Amino acid sequence: FFVDAGNNAVQATTTKQPKIISDGSIVSNANGFASIKFESANSTELDIGNLMSNLNSVSAYAVTQKDDTDSNVAAGLNQGASSDSSRFFLPFYTSSTAPKFGYDNSAAKISFGTVSTGTCNMYSVFSGDTNIEAFLNGSSVGTTTLVDRSVTFSTSKLGQIGNTFRFDGVMSEIYLTTN
Repeated sequence: FFVDAGNNAVQATTTKQPKIISDGSIVSNANGFASIKFESANSTELDIGNLMSNLNSVSAYAVTQKDDTDSNVAAGLNQGASSDSSRFFLPFYTSSTAPKFGYDNSAAKISFGTVSTGTCNMYSVFSGDTNIEAFLNGSSVGTTTLVDRSVTFSTSKLGQIGNTFRFDGVMSEIYLTTN
């Protein structure tokens, strides 16, 4: 995954690198699109540099497919920390079928509703003047007040949070912009 100059998604530890090839074929999602396979058993994840400095200016989307029934799983982009309410988790599964947008002071700030394990979904959030709005597959699922707060962690991760909440599934796309 290429993020921008100087912020490539990388993983130096070979055993923690997600797969792009499996059994001789390119990894793909349920819709047949090329993807990256994350495996919780192998603690696979990608590290990215500091992508955001403040929660008040971020819009993003992630296309992921969760392949197991684990709870408390980070499936997409993660930056910030719960300890200082600077979190940005897109999406974060609090149960196997309940993805949430983790923002500010909550890992479950906005619910994306219920999705089926093994299905490909697009999770997106867009910052406005006063609110940030979340969407599942293009349909709005709610808003929350935009927060003016610095993000303290200097790195982002794809596929896990804090070496604990690991994703088992595929990621097909991720996009982030800051205003």
